[in-house]
Amino acid sequence: MNPQIINSHKYKKISRNDKDKKDKKFSKNIKSGRYKKSAYSYFNNSKKIRKSDIKRKRKNSIFLLLLKVACCILIIISIGYVSKYIVNLENNPILSVFKNNDNDIKLVANYDFKIGVNNLDNKNNILINELYKYSYRTLITIDEQYKIIYNLVNRITKIDDLTYEIEIKDASDISDIIYTIEKLKNNNDNRYYKYLSNISSATMKDNNIIKIVLNNPNAYIIYSLDFKIEQKDINVEKQNYYNNIYNFSNNSNNISFVRNDEIGRDIMKSITFTNYLDSDNLVGDFRNNLIDMFLTSSEEDMRLVGKHEYSIKKYRDGETYFLFGNKNSKIFSLKEVRKAIAYSLNRNEITKQISPTFTEVIDIPYIYSAIGYKYDIYGAENALIAESWNKSSGIYNKKIDGNSVNLELTLLVNSEDSIKVNIAESVKQMLGNTGIRINIQKLKSEEIILRIKNGDYDLILTSVYINNNPDTSYINDYININENINEAINRVNTSSVDELSNNVQNLQNVISNEIACIGIAAKNINIVYQKFITGFEDISYMNVFKDIDKIGKIIQ
Repeated sequence: MNPQIINSHKYKKISRNDKDKKDKKFSKNIKSGRYKKSAYSYFNNSKKIRKSDIKRKRKNSIFLLLLKVACCILIIISIGYVSKYIVNLENNPILSVFKNNDNDIKLVANYDFKIGVNNLDNKNNILINELYKYSYRTLITIDEQYKIIYNLVNRITKIDDLTYEIEIKDASDISDIIYTIEKLKNNNDNRYYKYLSNISSATMKDNNIIKIVLNNPNAYIIYSLDFKIEQKDINVEKQNYYNNIYNFSNNSNNISFVRNDEIGRDIMKSITFTNYLDSDNLVGDFRNNLIDMFLTSSEEDMRLVGKHEYSIKKYRDGETYFLFGNKNSKIFSLKEVRKAIAYSLNRNEITKQISPTFTEVIDIPYIYSAIGYKYDIYGAENALIAESWNKSSGIYNKKIDGNSVNLELTLLVNSEDSIKVNIAESVKQMLGNTGIRINIQKLKSEEIILRIKNGDYDLILTSVYINNNPDTSYINDYININENINEAINRVNTSSVDELSNNVQNLQNVISNEIACIGIAAKNINIVYQKFITGFEDISYMNVFKDIDKIGKIIQ
């Protein structure tokens, strides 16, 4: 054999006799069964096995694929149903989510609802003042949109700017209504004095009509007619007639509103305000379930509550902080400047600096208004650039009446109010980031009054207390900055009683659109109540007890 084709060293040499012996031995092993399969048959069988395995794996993979698809479809459908269920739950009060099979929450009958109060003030406690409205009859009530709801009157008619006529449903109430008006307008120790003192006379015109004449025009006088009617001549029979729901009693350490038996008891028998001189004792009694609710604006009180289970709601108490501008200021009178200021202020950050728990952003002098201009540094710069302001050396500049004017404003703030001073410093920094320079003047109250009188300022940081009377007459000098706002104010002043609510809403919208003033923050109070108490799921400003018949303790 050619050695070039086969390498002789690669194979072992063997004689023919040895090969024959080896073949015989192999045949013998096959016959004896020692070798059951030859290499050839094993190869063929393993090939068949592999083919069957491939077929089986293909079938299994198809089955698994179909199973996965089915599972995915089932999961998607489940997510849809769960999402729909969650949305439905989110639209319900939290306690109605965990309700009985009969869809009703069972409340303890004739329950004595207990409220803890720090340094109880009978005249200024916002909850007590609200409950008065449920305990006594009133001419009108006012809803959250400043709409007037008639109670004891059929209608109120505006005859002219100074004269109104009130048609009373029951003529026997007229003497008591006139008596109450005279008492409130001659006593400056009540929240109605500011408005009712403007009444020159209140007299009976006809059997069921009261004529009211004002000293000065004020369209908002209507919103001050929600006072409780007091009796001119006290007698037991009339006393029971006057108490619609609760009888009021004032003891040394607590104030109670007890449901009138003649009206009928329902859910709560009474609401009692207990006075606490020490916050630790108040919170301690709450933790021990001795009181059902308390109000606080203290971070420390919330820490004292600790891990005790409770519910909480925010309640706006009406105190707010605003930036008002001098309408005669050459720079503030420009709308693009006001817009840039509003866009430049990160009011969420300012409220956190005041108190992360007890403040919220507010826009204009109406507590319910939405925020028109949210923090947007690019929006601020674009508003200025669009009106030909140019930034140079970090501050915007523009030619006004032929003169080059820097975007620089003087801000007045009360030096004795640390919260306002801190807000002013934040305003300066945030506006500076845009390119608006703020010069803060920290002055005492009397100095600020003098500067305002002389018009020697551009901006002032002040606090405003907002109640359910949307009267803006006291800040007309600040917000009446152009013809659009002047027209909206005049619509309110000349409005009929029926159109008053819509015109107040229109004024709100115009103030917001024109950025006549810039709200900073509104202060809040926490209403903290036990987990087993219900009825406070939908409270609002000045309306904690608006669903009073739904408030109570859930039967455990």
